[in-house]
Formats: sequence, structure tokens, C-alpha cells
Amino acid sequence: HLPDMRTPTAMIVGLVLCPCGILLAFTGTLAPNWRQVSLIPDQPVDLILEQGIWDICREQQSSHDRRCGQADELGYFEQVAVRVARGLMPTSLVLTLLGLVVAALGVRCWQKEPRHLLA
Repeated sequence: HLPDMRTPTAMIVGLVLCPCGILLAFTGTLAPNWRQVSLIPDQPVDLILEQGIWDICREQQSSHDRRCGQADELGYFEQVAVRVARGLMPTSLVLTLLGLVVAALGVRCWQKEPRHLLA
């Protein structure tokens, strides 16, 4: 009689949700619109700046003309929060991927009775 070796539900749910988290973190890291700025002095009223942590896009609402790669005239990239996000978001992606690999290996080697020599 072999022991019941079913993988616990929590492990399966974690392995399903982890890639979802990676995808969302990746999207958030690359998204150009962390912040939208409008009503900028000496600029057209319908101008919107979409500021991400890597790029700034400029959009005219009236024509829907959108141009990315704009110069940082307002000092946005020099703000502490943006510099911290530039470090933490990629770090989050790397650590989440590492966690997924470790969890996948853990599920693959999971047993009811732990092997203390491997732990």
C-alpha cells in the first residue's frame, strides 16, 4: 500500500497564482502610465503626460496623437519614489521568478514525511 501523495491544494493554487503575479508585475514595470499629468502651465489644455518609471508619453486628447520617449522637462525621473521603483520593480520580478522555481521544485519533491537530509 503506497502512501497518499496528493499535492496539497495550497501548493497548486500558489503555482497557478504566481505566474499571474509575475505577469501583472511585468505589466506594471513596463507600463508607461503610472501617473497622468494634465493642465501643465504654458502647454495646450488637452495635453496629457503619461509618466512611467522608464518612459514619458505625451498625448494630445483632441487628436489622440501619442508620442513616447519624451524629454523629462519636469524632473520626474529624479524623484526618489521613481528611482526606488526603478530598483524595486525589476527586483520584484527576479525574486518572484526565483520563488516560482523554488516552489515548483518543492512541489515536485513534496512528500508527506520530509527528508531531513535534503532540508
